[in-house]
Amino acid sequence: MNVLIRKYYFFFIALIATLVAGLLFQYLSFERLLREKSMSVTVLTAETIEKTVSGKLRQNAQIILDAEVFTSAGNWTREGLLDFYIRLMKENPTFMSIYYGSIENQMINGSGFIPPPTFDLRQRPWYVKAVQENKLIFSEAFLNATKDQWVITIACPVYGPDGKLMGVVGGDVIIRNILELVFGREAEEGNYSFLIDGQNNILAHPMIDYDLSRPLRNTSELSMKIQERLSHNGYELYTAILDGKKGYLTYQKIDGTDWQIVTFLGFNEYLSYETQVLTIFLLSGLASVIIFLFFLWLSKKTILTPVVKLESEISAIDVEKSKEYLLPEGEGEAFSQVRRSINRVLGRTKDYFVELENHAEELAAVNEQLEASFNQLTLTEEELRSKFELLKYSEERLAHSERKYKSLITEMQQALALFEIVRDADNQAIDTVFLEINSAFERLFNANRQQVLGRGMKAIAPDFEAKWFLQVGEECIERGSARYEQYFPTMDKHFEIYVFSPEKEQFAILMTDISDRKTFEHALSESEKTFRTLFEESSDPVVIVKTYTFVDCNRSAVIFLGEEHKDAIVGKSTWDFSPAMQPDGRSSREVGEAILKTAMTDGKVVFEWEHTKKDGTPLFVEVMLTTITLHGETMFHYLWRDIGQRRANEKKLEYLSYHDQLTGIYNRRFFIEEMKRLDVKRNLPITLIMADVNGLKLINDSFGHSTGDRMLQKISMLLKKACRADDILSRVGGDEFVVLLPQTNAEETGQIIHRMQQLLSTEKINDLDLSVSFGYQSKVSPEEDIHEILKKAEEVMLTKKLNESPFMKNRSVNVILDSLYGNFEGEEKHSKRVANISRLVGIKLGLNAEELEDLEKAALLHDIGKIAIDKNILRKTGPLTTEERDEVRRHPEIGFRILATVPSLAKFAEYVLYHHEWWNGSGYPKGLRGEQIPLKARIISAAEAYDEMTGEYAYRKPMTKEEAKEELLLHTGSQFDPLIATRLLEAIDGEIVV
Repeated sequence: MNVLIRKYYFFFIALIATLVAGLLFQYLSFERLLREKSMSVTVLTAETIEKTVSGKLRQNAQIILDAEVFTSAGNWTREGLLDFYIRLMKENPTFMSIYYGSIENQMINGSGFIPPPTFDLRQRPWYVKAVQENKLIFSEAFLNATKDQWVITIACPVYGPDGKLMGVVGGDVIIRNILELVFGREAEEGNYSFLIDGQNNILAHPMIDYDLSRPLRNTSELSMKIQERLSHNGYELYTAILDGKKGYLTYQKIDGTDWQIVTFLGFNEYLSYETQVLTIFLLSGLASVIIFLFFLWLSKKTILTPVVKLESEISAIDVEKSKEYLLPEGEGEAFSQVRRSINRVLGRTKDYFVELENHAEELAAVNEQLEASFNQLTLTEEELRSKFELLKYSEERLAHSERKYKSLITEMQQALALFEIVRDADNQAIDTVFLEINSAFERLFNANRQQVLGRGMKAIAPDFEAKWFLQVGEECIERGSARYEQYFPTMDKHFEIYVFSPEKEQFAILMTDISDRKTFEHALSESEKTFRTLFEESSDPVVIVKTYTFVDCNRSAVIFLGEEHKDAIVGKSTWDFSPAMQPDGRSSREVGEAILKTAMTDGKVVFEWEHTKKDGTPLFVEVMLTTITLHGETMFHYLWRDIGQRRANEKKLEYLSYHDQLTGIYNRRFFIEEMKRLDVKRNLPITLIMADVNGLKLINDSFGHSTGDRMLQKISMLLKKACRADDILSRVGGDEFVVLLPQTNAEETGQIIHRMQQLLSTEKINDLDLSVSFGYQSKVSPEEDIHEILKKAEEVMLTKKLNESPFMKNRSVNVILDSLYGNFEGEEKHSKRVANISRLVGIKLGLNAEELEDLEKAALLHDIGKIAIDKNILRKTGPLTTEERDEVRRHPEIGFRILATVPSLAKFAEYVLYHHEWWNGSGYPKGLRGEQIPLKARIISAAEAYDEMTGEYAYRKPMTKEEAKEELLLHTGSQFDPLIATRLLEAIDGEIVV
């Protein structure tokens, strides 16, 4: 009983401990859940603000990207581009300005801002950063000029169609609406986010006023101390103390900028919840302990104490010492029913003891008689026991064997039936009688064992089955056991049947339902027929291979391999239709064996292979190889697809990807890869030659891009001719070439450049010399950076170009003028007359000698742009169409571009550009008016008009001097500057114009 009490107490203690442990586990789990939730809220808040701010920035960035696409097209005028920027600013009011800065330090600004002459926009931080990073960039935030808005600059580099840098397009964006995304978020107690830039300056903070009158505050001014770094869902978090409050802190970077969202979640709310949860769990635990202790006290009073007492009273029972002892049954005694039952048992026990004592003497006498008889029967009993044990063992073995075989027959899946043949008086078999059937036979034929045993087959089965069973039974008895496959139409089933004869005139049938197998065999047969049809009729070549031997193929495969009959393929091996080596240089047999091993493992392989046709033509195919089982053997199904054209296209694309389309030599991509590949010690010294074509833009503007292209093709051919076999010549820019010379020193490089210069001097394009500036640098030590070598070679080339290019351009201008004068009769005389008239008007206006010289040169060059105009239009004697007139009106702009490329003539470019502008703004190409038109351009305009009126031209008769004067007076104030027109008339009246 003490053991029971100890177990009882142990059970209650274990139960209380389990409850306390469970409550503690629940508390810790809930506390961890609160902490995870707080961290998730911090990360989610930062991510939400970051996505919102990034979205706003991307909207503004897209405007700049649109401006970059428009600007990079290059087919705009200054006014058209300015109008486009102004329209973008109107559609997007957050932009204070959108502007474009070219590499020539020219600015087009949609806000109307015109930079001072000393302003170099190429040194502006946004310009430098956009060019260096070569992508869309965001600047740091700054106050605008009026100190009333925070703005940022978004900028993007602009590359022309030729891939060369044109400049940078940018825009100043008001970011107040972005900052308000942070200002507008109400900061709960201890929970808020703020925005900082790349210098840790605070751009927006919900608890810091948006004050533009003072500089931005830095995060260093905040009382912040990082204590511990955590990781949550891939994000970095920190436990930190910020402004005296402890909490979680996370930084969220904003894509494309140096900005970050800082989110802080204080512990106050989290600790409040944690305290509440802890209080609830402590109260719950205390209440549970009190309830269990009360239950323990109650159970001890009502159960344990009465049980202990009952145990002691029962232990006092001793029938031998006192037959009268009974348990107390008074009021208040526990287990009163049990006590009464025990007392009844004690009373009966007392009666039995008295009766036994009375019969004890009688039993002693009878016992003596029995002892004598027992001695006589002992020998007989031993003999009988031995025979009984042997008989019992035999019966058990027989019963076990009978149960075993009966169970096997009953439970077997095959249907089993035992029949006896019934014969007539003539000993002819007329029926079969059921002697036994198993459960499977009952299920198969839907028969009841009790109803069929002893009955004939004809009485219970259809005529076909009855006759068949009788016939099979006779054959079995005559010939012995046999196997059959039989279809029973009434059951619509196929059976595999085994028949044997266990006794004379008896036969047993063992039936297996093979209907499913027969259905599968039929479906397989149909599938094989379908496969054979698809196989033969497929338009794709298909072959069946066993190991490496072709065992079958379709007609498409015969045609594909260039054979006439299938017999020319079947029986041959894969190697008979394959070259010894595959395109990758590996043995066909080696590759084929590896592929078959993979196919055996994976079941399917797709690969490319080169076969050979009958006539030796290579066939490139994509092979889909599948492992199949055919007639019980493992074989391979090959499906071929012709990829010859695809390979040819791939090679063409590969060629185009590494070659310059215009010249056919290697391009920048190939050069960069080869430079990296060859930059190894064994190739030292490595020399790089930089070559730049002088005056290409001048040629393109003067004679058209087709002439410039022919020049590049000619130059590339001559440079390649001067190179050695292992040298690598590449076109890396519009007019730039690089030659990579492995294992070449300075002396050898000088000889190569000399050969190049000699070859270039022997050729011309449109009477223009082929002028190329060269520079080179050698890498002699492995420690030197090959990119720095390239940069130094370019610097040397640029230094030479400064001297060579202007000389070439001056000569080119002379060639252009000679070509113009040669192609158009009277053009030279016209230019000289205009120059003479312009000089006389200049004298009347009081210009000094230097200005008169510039005016005369500009007048001589005023129609140089006509060199690029269609000759047929300029020679046309009749009226011009609108399209032809527009074409002719291009010549001032073409002349401007030609002269602008020549440093010594660049100052005349503006006069040539505007010499067709009218005083009232109706001229072209810019529509300038009044004194917006340069003075010298206005003089040339009037002089040219007078010469065209009085000169002799094929398309009209010349005017008289008086008619020309009337025409000048008529257009004074509209086409001509009144002052210049007056001075020209004075010159005419003075008869000094000739």
